[in-house]
Amino acid sequence: GQVLTSAGAGQPPAFEAAGGGGGKVLQVVNMTDGTETISASATFTDTPITASITPSETTSEILVLVNLNGITKTSTNTRTRLKLQKDGGDLIGIDDAAGYTGGTDGIAVGGVSLSYLDDTNTTSEVTYMVQLASAEGTANARINVSWITASYSSMTLIEIGA
Repeated sequence: GQVLTSAGAGQPPAFEAAGGGGGKVLQVVNMTDGTETISASATFTDTPITASITPSETTSEILVLVNLNGITKTSTNTRTRLKLQKDGGDLIGIDDAAGYTGGTDGIAVGGVSLSYLDDTNTTSEVTYMVQLASAEGTANARINVSWITASYSSMTLIEIGA
């Protein structure tokens, strides 16, 4: 293939051969789930938002795309905490204060998203999972709330070749 390049202002663009090798999508794994998950504990709990991928090359990177919907906290002064785990270990926080108002009202946040590029350095299966907690452990924190209409969250894993 070719790419259109620029030599700078005042210079005509030119088509050149595309560089080879890296950046190719090798595989995609996607999951969607609408199960409401509730936690009134300050300890993180598993959610059904989980997906696994087996990289085909040790030099591959995995682009993790998470879209969480129907996020709420009910009564008391708490906040919804969300994090991403990889193979049971903490990888990155997604949101540490969703729904925080400083007051006792319940609130629906809507959605929270995360894009994370992970260096796996393996050809063994890797599992990513979202966990949920109620920061103060005093009220319900939720994802995929279906009070009015169904909410669905998703995770997409994209293996990118080096």
